[in-house]
Amino acid sequence: MFKNGASKETNRKAKEISAELRGLPPEWNVDFDNAQLRVVYTKGSERTWHHPTLGRLPEPWYLKIITKPNGDIRYYNPDTEEKTMRDPRYTDENLRKVTQTAPKEHQTSASSRRNRDQYGRPLDLNLFERAPIKNYDYSRDFEVVHTIDDGQGGIGGMNGGVFVVRLKNVKGARLEVEKKFPPDLLQFAKEEIGIVRKVRHASMTSYLSSFIVEQGPRPCASLFMEFCDRGSLRDLIRQYCKRNEQPVQRIPEPFAWHVFGCLLDALSFLQIGVSLAQHPDAQLDPKWVPILHRDIKPDNILLRSRSTVGTKNYFYCVLSDFGLACFEYPDGHPLQNDAQKSGGKCGTSAFFAPELCQDPYPRDPRERFPTGFRHSRRSDLWALGACIFVLCNAPHPDQDLSHLSFGSMKVDPSLWVAGQQPRRDKGKLTISVRYSRPLQKAIEIATAWSPYNRPSPQRMLLEFNTLLKASGFTKPEPPLPEWATRVHEYFGKAERNSKR
Repeated sequence: MFKNGASKETNRKAKEISAELRGLPPEWNVDFDNAQLRVVYTKGSERTWHHPTLGRLPEPWYLKIITKPNGDIRYYNPDTEEKTMRDPRYTDENLRKVTQTAPKEHQTSASSRRNRDQYGRPLDLNLFERAPIKNYDYSRDFEVVHTIDDGQGGIGGMNGGVFVVRLKNVKGARLEVEKKFPPDLLQFAKEEIGIVRKVRHASMTSYLSSFIVEQGPRPCASLFMEFCDRGSLRDLIRQYCKRNEQPVQRIPEPFAWHVFGCLLDALSFLQIGVSLAQHPDAQLDPKWVPILHRDIKPDNILLRSRSTVGTKNYFYCVLSDFGLACFEYPDGHPLQNDAQKSGGKCGTSAFFAPELCQDPYPRDPRERFPTGFRHSRRSDLWALGACIFVLCNAPHPDQDLSHLSFGSMKVDPSLWVAGQQPRRDKGKLTISVRYSRPLQKAIEIATAWSPYNRPSPQRMLLEFNTLLKASGFTKPEPPLPEWATRVHEYFGKAERNSKR
């Protein structure tokens, strides 16, 4: 069926057959080794056995053309002659091998896995051990694969750099994200690391390990988290806005429901410490202290591939960046967050709920929210509703700020965005009739103008489930187009010089 050589027809046929090959970045092609009928990845003059996005397969596995009966492509183990369509990277046996080859202090994070087992069954994340917070700098155990933020304020001012990293000298080691903290932000590091280490939910940043060094000549801290390989919701929205096609490409409604539902359950978890999607009848954990995110926006909603190659399910949606999050202690509690005590501003002005905005514009030079208001579970819900509105509004000339009404701006833009006037219609955000009435209603409920008319995330999730059922959009179809999300090749960079 296949001819040796990376022709367009060869690539097209191969990608039709193999889900692993469909995940290649656009610049990469496939070729085949004649002797073993083994898949080779090519980019220009570069040739490698290792998938540039998914990384190496565990030894001795490789991807092979199975010539009978019809030229399929399968994962193949030459030692046992086993042929399978199931990705061997996530079998229990391989994960044990990765763990055993990792340094002892990194074995907990190295053995962490995604949200389902090798057979696709959901995992109870509460059963997994969390690596302790170390008191020494072990950054040298990792190699930097890619720089997301060099720490000069490109993404935010609350970090000393954000990097995609991988454990050195550990075959099959996962990609991780390291967020560094400079010496003057160690208190913020303690708070963020404490919160991320506490939350255990498929739709929130997955903690892997951390260290905080307070004494000595070089105080520092780092938080290591799971790498989300498909970019952010903002990236996806912008990809749709770049398209100049007729008919106009719209976000599939099932995907909008998927994002909304995943993150609603995440917000509910932050309030009660239990996933209502997994435990519908659960009540508040009496030991749980509710958590406010306080900076929900499309940039902070990341997309992560499923571990099952070729699955038709949509990507995981992950609420990230807990740098401004805080525990919601009651008024007067000694551990209450300072900004919550004073009503001081934090977060991203464009996604402030209406009650956090001055009318029409901020007048207080001390940067305070209006008297009596501050971040709450209901303002977090409003921000999520605004994100879903923006998602459903793509493509739109205002891209990821389409929830604001860009009328006459007579004041400084930063003041204008933090005021009530640009909040569209001073009421609920209503999406186009291109989408079902139940989805329109779900967004309207989440973005009710008054916080007193807006439900808690837990109550919203109950209403959401009823509306989702009424919409009929419960299956992940149609799929997102390939161009909608980022395809990285960081594994390719890390293993460029590897040979097998």
